Amino acid sequence: MENAGEAVRLANGNTLIACGTQKRIIEVTPKGDVVWEFGPQNGPDLNLTWISSLQVLKNGNYVVGNFLRGQEDKGAHAFEVTRDKKVVWTFADHKLAK
Repeated sequence: MENAGEAVRLANGNTLIACGTQKRIIEVTPKGDVVWEFGPQNGPDLNLTWISSLQVLKNGNYVVGNFLRGQEDKGAHAFEVTRDKKVVWTFADHKLAK
């Protein structure tokens, strides 16, 4: 995977991958099949630019780091998303994050 920011092995044996400049997060099986994906179409207001980090929470949700390189004044720097692709919260303090 080119430009992958981070990969996390899940309890089910699959791998969650922060796809960097591909502007998406994917879950792949050990055989490489994509079984879940979150991209710009799922959160257009987030301005996914460079997915750089992931964390799996105890509740099964994901915290995602989004590096807004060159677009620091719009979108979310970080957000939490559920498995059914609902955004729970966003961090978008552009003055603090500059």
